[in-house]
Amino acid sequence: MKSRIVLPLLLMLAIPVTESTAQANLSVDIQDPVYQILDLGVLKGAIGQLSAVRPFSRSQVVGLLERLWEARDRFSLAEQSVLAETRRRFTEDRSGLAHGTFSVRPREDDDQIVQAGVDARSRFRLNAESPEDWHLDSVFRPFLRGDLVPWFSYLGILGLTLDRVRSEEAFAPYDFSKQWDALHFSIRAPRFSHGELDYPTISYVLETEMAAQLLRDSVRLSLARQRREWGIGDGSLTLGGSARPFVGIETHVQLTPWLIGHQLVGSLANWEDEPSGIGAGSGTLSYQKLFALQRLEIFPFPWLSIATYGSVIGAKRFEMTYMAPLLFGALAQNLIADLDNVGMGADLGVTIPPYGRVFLSVFADELGIARLNELFTRPRNIFALQGGLKFAVPGLPFTSLTAQYTKIEPFTYAHYPTDYPDYRIPVDTAYTHDGENLAYPLWPNSDEILVKLVSLPVPNLRASLEYRLIRHGDNPSANPGDPAILGRPDGYYDYSVPDDSYPDKDFLHDGLYDHNHIATLSGEYTIPHTPVTVGLSYTFSYTYWEPNASGELDRPDTMRNIFGIEVKVFR
Repeated sequence: MKSRIVLPLLLMLAIPVTESTAQANLSVDIQDPVYQILDLGVLKGAIGQLSAVRPFSRSQVVGLLERLWEARDRFSLAEQSVLAETRRRFTEDRSGLAHGTFSVRPREDDDQIVQAGVDARSRFRLNAESPEDWHLDSVFRPFLRGDLVPWFSYLGILGLTLDRVRSEEAFAPYDFSKQWDALHFSIRAPRFSHGELDYPTISYVLETEMAAQLLRDSVRLSLARQRREWGIGDGSLTLGGSARPFVGIETHVQLTPWLIGHQLVGSLANWEDEPSGIGAGSGTLSYQKLFALQRLEIFPFPWLSIATYGSVIGAKRFEMTYMAPLLFGALAQNLIADLDNVGMGADLGVTIPPYGRVFLSVFADELGIARLNELFTRPRNIFALQGGLKFAVPGLPFTSLTAQYTKIEPFTYAHYPTDYPDYRIPVDTAYTHDGENLAYPLWPNSDEILVKLVSLPVPNLRASLEYRLIRHGDNPSANPGDPAILGRPDGYYDYSVPDDSYPDKDFLHDGLYDHNHIATLSGEYTIPHTPVTVGLSYTFSYTYWEPNASGELDRPDTMRNIFGIEVKVFR
């Protein structure tokens, strides 16, 4: 009897309201729960291997959801209800005041659609150990989006934020990322700040995207300012989802059914530290940086994925060498000059449906291997490793368990300030943007053990439970470039001195180390028939320090009990 009732309801939910969705070429936010469904679809063998480059376009997501629905016999009835509701969310016409938008079609016989709307989000966090240090970040985002033709969509956002920032007190270690794009201002003195005053102040956010899909969707072009994720693990060693958004031109080409090429050229900066004004820059750095990233993904067998990639960070300039899609920067740099911060890496994934996936990722900044047994001891071996497994949890709808280990060696992602002919001051070429990591959020000379459970048990609900052990070392009294083991984004290796000037690496013993135990329970629920989503979270973190024989001063243990609530409207 139960099956006879549930199955017709699923079929009703699965019927698209419209034949096609507006703004189909725009990106789907990388935090959307739909990616959990798609990943589980791969793990269960309902669809083949997917690109590890996110975000996908809306039309890509809709097409993948259609393929999952065709293979719905691989899913339980509970999973089919989640899948049907998600499919309805992506295929229905979401225009109208009930969805926070107003749409205009200039001519009835035209494909052009113009849509104006608004959405909002507010997040409040409180550390019970210091309740006076509560954190607030909220944003009100008016937007304009539309389609000029069926294959070209656009989006522009100018939002206002209201924030009271407590980046350390109200967040677990290595967990904070800015949600605003400029200085905060107030009608009281001080007029300008970084939002860390005792009362909320105002800033703004800017986002944009122009995206086109051509040649039967085998080519996707975009110019966008958004967050991205390029990697096979939970967090990327090259471009992570926690990285601040930046303006970038992207090209994604499905060369064959088993070969995909990706190219990204972006503009980086750091508005908090950039020198400005007449005469500024004496003894300082410029943060005006160019970022180029290429990735080639190969799927030789249904169960195997291989990717190779190269990255470049250098001063902003019109360097055509880094704009060639299949010319990896680490090699192409030799065609011009050894000026930039380059890296190369590879991903490997083996998926065994319906059980799960094993993956490995390597990023190499610099390798000076003389003997293999010196890989983790000689300081000029500058690289990062990530490996783990992810599998579908039997009996729980759209639930995955990830066990992952990440190791970032000292000096990785850091780079000495570089002098360029067209710049009057050196340019910071570290692997950062807006003062935050571009890749994994950990600092150099760190490792992390991550265990993460994510579930979509019923429609509109996402829940997660995770534990992280993060260990990080540094010698804070040493300056960047000093012959010491450094573990911070500006702690670069000095190639001008003999390698023997540096001591051997000895992880957990070569500096002052912080050991962080972090557990987080979170969930969010979209209230049916409303535009409101409510999220709750609790994080416990405990940090203790070991100075070892570094001579650095010990620091007191720190415990945080962080409660959070988030409300989203029309998002």
